[in-house]
Amino acid sequence: PAFDQARLAAALNKVSHESYQAGNLPFDRFELSEDGRRLDFQIEDTRWSCDLASYDCTSTTFDARKGDPRELSHRYTPPAENNPDKSNASPDGKWIAYIKNCNVFLRSEDGLQDVPLSRDGAEGNCYVFSTLSWSPDSRHLAAYLVRPGYRREVPYLNSSTDQLEREYSTIFYPRPGDVLPLPQPVLFDIAVRRQIVIDDALFSNVFELSPLRWWADSRGFTFEYN
Repeated sequence: PAFDQARLAAALNKVSHESYQAGNLPFDRFELSEDGRRLDFQIEDTRWSCDLASYDCTSTTFDARKGDPRELSHRYTPPAENNPDKSNASPDGKWIAYIKNCNVFLRSEDGLQDVPLSRDGAEGNCYVFSTLSWSPDSRHLAAYLVRPGYRREVPYLNSSTDQLEREYSTIFYPRPGDVLPLPQPVLFDIAVRRQIVIDDALFSNVFELSPLRWWADSRGFTFEYN
């Protein structure tokens, strides 16, 4: 097994004050680090990271309504960003990737070269900065090109008896027929500045895509779709 379920349940119960059972852990997806020493997973609006040697677990809470900025789903589409100062450096330090005018650009480390990698990005179909993912050998870059969907929101009023003022908020409430975000993974060959569109026949009507993750040997990358 990838990890000791009994030890993990005990570790989670210790820090979360819950009563999780080894045979019924409250998550169905997890990520194991390359060296097999760390386990990452999510329980509701909390991300957990556990050291598999000591089974010490730490947590980070996030806004579940927005989700993981690297992950694309029907609930959340990261906003279009066109900020050249917000960049993602290659592992070898030779190139810096950024988004400008909804397209992916490369800038050399010395600043002498500044070239576009893509030309198909537009205001209604933009590359998402938070999804930029370099291969470990720095020879390729992957990213999601996203066409935003329609975000239907319903007003929500909380007038609980234990508070003095009413709280107003909104909840995301998609209905049948609403246009959902349409993400498309795209691969770039850095040496020849070539864009490679990935066949989406298997996920043309996707509900959710996980973050892009490269293999350690840089031969490929993976993502999960639903």
